[in-house]
Amino acid sequence: MLADLSSFQPSWPENKHRQDCVFEVDKENGLTLTELADGTTIEDVLVSTGCEFHVSKDLKKMGDVTIDSA
Repeated sequence: MLADLSSFQPSWPENKHRQDCVFEVDKENGLTLTELADGTTIEDVLVSTGCEFHVSKDLKKMGDVTIDSA
């Protein structure tokens, strides 16, 4: 799913530094949102970044990621 900015109204100060999400970066597919912090919505990220991105089908809460030690 590609996120769309057209229906969202800004709710964050323009210069606010955010550390409440994680993106995966791919040269061909662009940005994919993979993790969100508690209390943060996809709409918050859309407004604060001002860019289009995909949302992972397996979107996780930050801190819920497990590392496979294989």
